[in-house]
Amino acid sequence: MDVLPELSPAIKLDYLAEGGANIVYRIIFPFAEEQVLEPQLSEIPHYSASTPPPTEIDDTINPDINADNDVTSGKLLRLRKNVRYGLPYRDTARDFQT
Repeated sequence: MDVLPELSPAIKLDYLAEGGANIVYRIIFPFAEEQVLEPQLSEIPHYSASTPPPTEIDDTINPDINADNDVTSGKLLRLRKNVRYGLPYRDTARDFQT
């Protein structure tokens, strides 16, 4: 039997979609939610022709994320419903597009 990792109670699940047999959630860590909700102020409030535009750098090693959380980084959680029926694929795909 496979061992499933336990998620911290501080982790939130954001409902994304539901099909006939599955429910899909986004996993949100508390520090990530704060970064998304709080606007980040620029160190340079005004840009001129001589000031280069801001650059985003992908941080491959984030000290805020520990090894236990890497299993859910950039992932969605799909939970299977306990149902005896299923929706046709076309109906499920249409629900995701609306």
